[in-house]
Amino acid sequence: MKARILLPVILLTACFISCQKETLTDNNKANESSTSSKQGIPPDGGPNTSCNNWIVSSFNKYGTNSGDFNGYTFVFCSDQTVKAINGQTTVNGGWSTNALIAGTSVTYYMTLFFDTNPSSPLVILNTEWLMPERTDNIIHLRRTNEEGTIEIVFTRQ
Repeated sequence: MKARILLPVILLTACFISCQKETLTDNNKANESSTSSKQGIPPDGGPNTSCNNWIVSSFNKYGTNSGDFNGYTFVFCSDQTVKAINGQTTVNGGWSTNALIAGTSVTYYMTLFFDTNPSSPLVILNTEWLMPERTDNIIHLRRTNEEGTIEIVFTRQ
């Protein structure tokens, strides 16, 4: 009788001891940050926030190349802020990235938001984008909806 009670208790105890949630240590965070950066996800900002200027080198809206962003400079900062500058006009915004992991496949996304009026060309950027490519010099974004595909390529200056 004691064996029947003791065996389930031992099995449950072993299960709880062996099933531990992994916690991130500072070492893991450093590795995660450098790995993420290599995979195309910029690291979070911090006390040493850096910014880089980017231009739109290609904007294809539903199969047609468009010059909607000619004259714009986009200043992406590691603290997840972004500014769209066109001549004397500056529009503030933000960006974030995330990754969807399915098995061994990882899909990266970037979300942009600009605080602007509905008639501004920047409004079309206010959404989540698939990020098929991100290097030190290129950010390639794509989204598809019922009207077709929109692609934008930012090139670092």
